[in-house]
Amino acid sequence: MRSRLPGFAALAMLAAVTAAQAATPPATSYTIAMPDPSSHFFHVTARFEKVRGPFTFAVPSWTPGGYVRDEVAGNVLDFAAADGSGRALPARKTDTRTWAIDAPRDGIVEVRYRVYANERGTPYGARLNASVGHANLARLLGFAPDRLAAPARVRFEPYGDWKMATSVPPDPAGGGWYAAADYDLLVDGIVILGRFVEESFDEGGAHWRMVFSQPMDFKKNDLIKDVRALTREAAAIFGVVPFKDYLFITLIEPEAGRGGIEHRDGTSMCAAAELFDDREKYSSYLGLVAHELVHAWNVKRLRPAGIGPYQYIGETPTKNLYVAEGFTTYLGPMALVRSGAVTREEFFKSLGERMVSDRDNAGMLAKSLEEQSWDWWLESKVPFLTYRSNYTRGSLVAWKLDYEIRTATQGARGVEDVMKGLYGQIATRATGYTDAELRQAFVRWGAPGMDARLDALVGRPGALDLAVVLDDLGLEMVPDPAAPAAVYVGWRTTGTGKEFPTVDWIEPGSPAAKAGLQDRDMIVAIGGRRVAVDRLDKDLAAQAAGKEVAVSYFRDRMLMESRMTPEAPRPAKVIVRPRGDASPEAKNKLEAWLAPKAKP
Repeated sequence: MRSRLPGFAALAMLAAVTAAQAATPPATSYTIAMPDPSSHFFHVTARFEKVRGPFTFAVPSWTPGGYVRDEVAGNVLDFAAADGSGRALPARKTDTRTWAIDAPRDGIVEVRYRVYANERGTPYGARLNASVGHANLARLLGFAPDRLAAPARVRFEPYGDWKMATSVPPDPAGGGWYAAADYDLLVDGIVILGRFVEESFDEGGAHWRMVFSQPMDFKKNDLIKDVRALTREAAAIFGVVPFKDYLFITLIEPEAGRGGIEHRDGTSMCAAAELFDDREKYSSYLGLVAHELVHAWNVKRLRPAGIGPYQYIGETPTKNLYVAEGFTTYLGPMALVRSGAVTREEFFKSLGERMVSDRDNAGMLAKSLEEQSWDWWLESKVPFLTYRSNYTRGSLVAWKLDYEIRTATQGARGVEDVMKGLYGQIATRATGYTDAELRQAFVRWGAPGMDARLDALVGRPGALDLAVVLDDLGLEMVPDPAAPAAVYVGWRTTGTGKEFPTVDWIEPGSPAAKAGLQDRDMIVAIGGRRVAVDRLDKDLAAQAAGKEVAVSYFRDRMLMESRMTPEAPRPAKVIVRPRGDASPEAKNKLEAWLAPKAKP
């Protein structure tokens, strides 16, 4: 028998609901038009209702997923505001990205502006041209600071006969609108417009769409088979598919372009036109797909505290971007090799490239991984500091922790269990995980003492030793004979062809640094013999480690000479492979690590 609330309780509940409805502003409505694609301008209209008093409108200073300041306001022209009858409302800029608008008489504020969008080579912002329109919606849609929690919807007006695909779900009310529960969710959407081509499939209870900005010849590659298998393995890591629809957008560039940016229910990626021409390019593209897909779990739902709810007017630093990006850089390739979409040899090649990159990263000797995560927002002039450390070193830290947890638990658990457990705890929460919760997760779902191991690996600068991990898995890392190793001198140079190489920067403590060389020095001779960019590696390969050699160079138009003692070679490329003499135990551990986890 159902009980009934007393009359006063029912009235109190009704009053509370009514008050909540009154406190929530009505939905913000946006329209995005593109009447002249060749001009590169999107036309945006934003409508706000039940406005009581002066109104504030702003545009984001950064795009979620980018974590760098990128002032959208610099691309805005013809900003104007009006009330519901079309009467102009005075609007004044109060800072570089914010406008103060006079109060409307009818409670309606309608803002109109144009946004210049002509990005090339990357998918992070927005582009509009005669062939295609694309946008991460945070690069087009401004907001009212006091209405970020209000429902929001958008309608697109494609040019001519262009098609449209977006990751924002359709509004159940119809009318060509696409709707989200709030501004954060709306601008976490992506859109592509044009005469694109599309493939799709269903897997794991979700509908997956793959859109390419221009027709592609997949040649011998079975893209749908590969990505379908990848989605199964990615979902197996976290134990759930948290969406009903997912959109992959790939923007094809005529010559070059790579990179991706994650969104809650989709990703925008950029790739060169010869994407499917050979196996290496294709496997590299699959690696990008895997990375951005894993972000749908790790970052878009499981995220560090501070990243969300988003603050669009300033930085949101966190010490845990190495988890957001680095652990994703570990889990993406793991899902990919387990799926069979890439071979183990291709997986080991990628692993070797990351290990070489980390070895050569002098920035890791200067700042800890947590420090580099926190400072991601900064544009450092220190040449050897790069935010890419969060990707590369972060992925290798994940691998080492995975190995240590597996060792401590006799293979019962690994870093994936930590991420899966933390996901179940945090993913549906409005705020992200704290530093303490991250460490607790490593103990609870990993192994005792793993919180201290995490601190040791990310809390201080230094080199990362992975020799024991390789050895215990029956792997070895050897120089790639196709890329002969030259002696180590510690300079990075620029230039082309027969030009003299110019020093870009010097690694601290290196032979070049000890010899007094510095950036902008133009190297003209080594050991009395003329050098050129296209043969510098060969000239260095002719030198002997530990033997002093003369280096001649121009500095500020003055010819100078220094004595430099090269050190032992560091292979520019390596091969990671199973050892021929690996023990049965090592082989079993390797197989347990790389074997598929998804159910057939």
